[in-house]
Amino acid sequence: MSSNSLGDTGEALAREYLEEQGLQCCTQQYHSQGGEIDLICYDATSDTYVLVEVKSRRSRRYGQLQESITRQKIARMLHAAERYFLTELERQEVPYFRIDIVFIDYSGDTPIIDWLPNIALEDESTGSSRPG
Repeated sequence: MSSNSLGDTGEALAREYLEEQGLQCCTQQYHSQGGEIDLICYDATSDTYVLVEVKSRRSRRYGQLQESITRQKIARMLHAAERYFLTELERQEVPYFRIDIVFIDYSGDTPIIDWLPNIALEDESTGSSRPG
């Protein structure tokens, strides 16, 4: 399975898992100049958009999945989110949102999904995420 195929499979699995948890997935693989978001979902229970980064790995030899999420990656996600909310949703302001990460470990016989909700409580540049 190629890296792209693994990533696409992981995103599909993450989407299915998050929808089973009650989130509504609005967009998959959103790209804008300077940023990208794997999944954009909506959590109706808290009236919050959820920006989801999906990380899939076949092996643990490259370190922990958590190590692959950098401040620069978060900054690019926030930039893409602002574009999405203002252009795609035609909103005048950025709504409440949070950033979640879904890790998928394919190193065993069946994939293991680890969902980390709300990894960033507030973005200093917009202040638009809802406090924990």
